[in-house]
Amino acid sequence: MDLENSVKNFNLNIINGKGYVEIKPNGINKGAFASFILREEILKKRAPNFILCIGDDTSDEEMFKFFKRKRNQINNYIKVINKIINLIL
Repeated sequence: MDLENSVKNFNLNIINGKGYVEIKPNGINKGAFASFILREEILKKRAPNFILCIGDDTSDEEMFKFFKRKRNQINNYIKVINKIINLIL
């Protein structure tokens, strides 16, 4: 039985990458996960000093698209959070 047939009744995507097979829930990608992590940090009022986004595979594309789309918004959040942190300290 092949992998696709064994998970066909589940809400999963199977991706064949460079030397790996990735199985993940539909709608979840590196962009969605990056968004989740960043949102959690912002809600905790912790601003990253910088964000490094690298990759060499098609599975990285959604992450690149997310950061490109949200670049200005992220920079504004970081500035506001840093101001708040400086006022508190």
